[in-house]
Amino acid sequence: MAPAAKLLTLISAGISRLNATHGAQCVVRVNEFLVQNHAGTTTPIRCKNWRAQWLGFPGSWKDRVYRTPPTIFDPESSSLFSCGNSFVDFEEPPLRFIQMLLQYFLPHASQLGFFLDPDRFYERALLSLPFGDHRRPSPALLCAVYLWGIHFSKETPPPNFSEADLLHRSREYVSLDISSPVHVEQIIQAQILLGTYLMHNGSLLQAELYCSGAATLAIGYQLHKIRSARMPSDVVGQLAGDPVEEGERIRAFWAVTFLQTSLCLAFGSRRPFYVLETLGPEIDAPWPLEIADYHASVLPRDYLGQQSIKHLLIDDSFPVSTIYMLQTKASVFCTTFHDCRVTAEMHSSASPQMTSYPWLDTRISLFWQSLPPLHVFSGTADPSASRSLALSHALVAAAAIKLHRNAGAGVAAQAKTVAAASGILECLRPTLRDGNVPTVHPVVGPLCAMACSVLMAEVRTVRAFRQAWAASLGPEFTPSASTEEDALVAGVRDGLATMGVYAEESVLIAEQWKLVQEQYATL
Repeated sequence: MAPAAKLLTLISAGISRLNATHGAQCVVRVNEFLVQNHAGTTTPIRCKNWRAQWLGFPGSWKDRVYRTPPTIFDPESSSLFSCGNSFVDFEEPPLRFIQMLLQYFLPHASQLGFFLDPDRFYERALLSLPFGDHRRPSPALLCAVYLWGIHFSKETPPPNFSEADLLHRSREYVSLDISSPVHVEQIIQAQILLGTYLMHNGSLLQAELYCSGAATLAIGYQLHKIRSARMPSDVVGQLAGDPVEEGERIRAFWAVTFLQTSLCLAFGSRRPFYVLETLGPEIDAPWPLEIADYHASVLPRDYLGQQSIKHLLIDDSFPVSTIYMLQTKASVFCTTFHDCRVTAEMHSSASPQMTSYPWLDTRISLFWQSLPPLHVFSGTADPSASRSLALSHALVAAAAIKLHRNAGAGVAAQAKTVAAASGILECLRPTLRDGNVPTVHPVVGPLCAMACSVLMAEVRTVRAFRQAWAASLGPEFTPSASTEEDALVAGVRDGLATMGVYAEESVLIAEQWKLVQEQYATL
C-alpha cells in the first residue's frame, strides 16, 4: 500500500478515538503530507455535452433509452488502473442491468448525499470500458452506487452481486482507491454513500469511520478553502476543469459536514474531529448550489469567500436560496447552535451580544422564517425537493431545541422547545405515493426520536403539576387530564406513527422507533 494510503487508513481507523484538538492536528499533518507528496495523475475532465440538466431537461438520464455514451476523457490521461490490477476479479453485470441500477438509484440520490453531477456520472458509468478504467467512475464509487441501486430495486441480483457482496466490494475498493486518487471528489462521494448506507442499517460506528475518512480527504485537499479570500484557492492536486467540477468539490465539502451532523444527531452527542467545530473560523468555501447553477455559471468568477460559518451566524440576511443550500445551512445551525459557549469559542471576534441566548434565538427564528413553506414542492413531479425542504425545517427545529434546552428551565424556553418538537413531527410526516414508503435520509429517525422525547418530557411535567395540584386540594379532588396533556400525548402517537412508516425501510429508524415505543410505554 502506498504511503498516502497507509497514512489516511491509519487516521480513519483511529479518528473516532481522538478529541477535537488531536483531530485538528491530524488534519494539519495530512495536509502537509499531501502538499509535499501529491502529484496530479490525470488531465482535467472536459465534458462536451454538459448542458443537459438532470431535473427533467431533455437528454438527461431520466429521459434516455440506453445507448453507448461518448468517450469524454482525454485519452492521454495516465490510467490509474490497468487490466492487470486488483479489480479484474470483479465481473460487472450487463450494461442494461447497470443502467437499471443507476435509474433506481438516481431519483433518490439527493436524499443520500450524492453531490456529483448525475448526468456526467450516468454517462461515464455506462462507458463500454473495463471496470477500473480511469475514464469511468472509480471502482469504489461504482460499487457504492450499485449497492444502493440493488437496495432500491428489490430485484433478485445476479450471482455475487447482492447487497452483502457489494458492501464488501465497496469497503475493499475504498481502501484501494484512496492510495492514488484520480479525483478526490469521487472517493469522498464513495465514502459518503457508504457511510450513509451503514448509518441507514444502524452501523453507526462504521458509518462514522467512513465519514471521518471523507472529512480527512476534504480537509487534506483544502476543499474548505475553495474560493478563499485569504489564500490561493487552488486545492491540492489538479485544478477543476470547469465550473461544474469546481461546484462538485464545493458540494463535496458541505456533504461531509451534513453527514457528520447527521451522525452527531444519531449518537446524541458531539463526536471527535467534527469539521464545523474544529475548523469553523477557517472555512471559506462558498455555500453549495444546485448542479444546474454551476452549469449556468451562477457563481461569479471573481467571488471570494471568508469565514462562511461566521457570516451565516452573524451577518447573513437569509436571501432566497436553493433547497440544497438551505439544507446545508440548516445542518450547520443544528450543530453550531449547540449552546452559546460553542458559538463563542468558534468566533472569538464576535461581541458578547452576538453569542448570547437572545441573539442566537433571533438568528434561528429569522432563518426558519426564511425557509419556503412546506407545500411549495408538494405538487411537483420531483418529490426529492419536497423531502429536502422538510428536512431543512426539521434540522433548524432541532437547532432550536438544542438552544432552548441549554437556556435553562424557563417557561418561554420550554414552550419554544415543545413548539419546535411539534414542528419536526409535522414537517416529517410521510406522504405516501402509490402506497410506497418515501426514501428519506436516515437522520429522520434521530430527529423524530428527539421530538418525541421532548413531548414525552413535557407530558411528565404536566402530569407532575396536575398531581401536585391534586395533592394540595385534598384526596377528594382528582383533576382529569388537561387538553394540553391530551394534545401532547397525541403528538407522541403521531410521531410514533411517522417513525413506523419510515422504519419499514431503515434499520436505524426501526431501532429508534423501538426505543421511543419503550419510553412511551412507561408514560
